[in-house]
Amino acid sequence: MERVLRIASDTLKSVAKELAAEGFDHVKSLTGMDRPEEGLIELVYHISSYLNPALRGRIVEVRTEVDRSRPIINSISDVFPSCRYMELETRDLLGVKFEGNEEPDPLILPDELKNTWPLRKDYKIPEEGVE
Repeated sequence: MERVLRIASDTLKSVAKELAAEGFDHVKSLTGMDRPEEGLIELVYHISSYLNPALRGRIVEVRTEVDRSRPIINSISDVFPSCRYMELETRDLLGVKFEGNEEPDPLILPDELKNTWPLRKDYKIPEEGVE
């Protein structure tokens, strides 16, 4: 990692804009981790550049946390369009709402699993044929 930034969730958009101004141009990955024992969901972004040769091999890791009971954070898909679908996937699987990246339908889950967040540690896998 080039550098690791641990930031407050309300500064994510401004940090993304600063990184974009430095020449970073895309999000390589977005990972969400459920931390129920701490009441948090941690989000980890890996941000890099395709276009800037000086930054091509460098990755900035941005870590932030949201309250698990009200997981809302500003989307950075307007700064880095490459993370639009990553945010929607994180919404589907962990229940994080990315304000500014609203898509009413689930991206990857069937409609019957909407609002069930299968990557949360307290999720119970339904047995097939059992209701």
